[in-house]
Amino acid sequence: MEIPLCPSCQLSRQLGGSFLWHMNTAPVSSTGPIFSSKPIEPQSVISSSNQENKMKKSIIAASLLLAGAGAFLTASAQQQEPTPEQLAVSATETRQGVFKLLSYNMGAISGMARGTVEFDAAIAERNANRIAMLAPMIPELFAARDTRAFTVETEALPLIWDSMDEFNQKAVNLVNAANTFAEIARAGDRTATTAAVRAFGGACGNCHETFRVD
Repeated sequence: MEIPLCPSCQLSRQLGGSFLWHMNTAPVSSTGPIFSSKPIEPQSVISSSNQENKMKKSIIAASLLLAGAGAFLTASAQQQEPTPEQLAVSATETRQGVFKLLSYNMGAISGMARGTVEFDAAIAERNANRIAMLAPMIPELFAARDTRAFTVETEALPLIWDSMDEFNQKAVNLVNAANTFAEIARAGDRTATTAAVRAFGGACGNCHETFRVD
């Protein structure tokens, strides 16, 4: 037997309403079906609303991802393109790093000559060979970047870039002096080795007198 619709459902059907009244799942009583007073939306309306919410969330997530990627690329580009001032500072620091290595190796040799460092012919030879390898980098680094137009902390005179041929020759002289000293130290004679320090150090001092601030 067909269950008769309540007056509200009959009215909704007649008016073509967008919602239905649903019947509770409780058993039908003898006086007729028990109806709920709470309306529910059709399933098609709920599905459409869920899909729209998911689409909005996807659009927001994609926008945030693109914004983050754009910021990352901008920061990376800035890091990869240092300013001329930064390049000048970096070049100066690199040159000074080479000079610190030269000073470190020459310091032990000078100490042996003065008697403040225990004599060791093997160390004297090794350090001289290191200096011979480092010396060619001096004119190479100065020629790579002219820093005269920038404010950098340096004792190098601007004259260097106007006299690169002479500057390069002084580096060659230092290499030759280092190699000569290394050969003397290789023999192991303390007197001969310490006596050779004066000529070796002179190659360094000659360059300093011309191209470095006193």
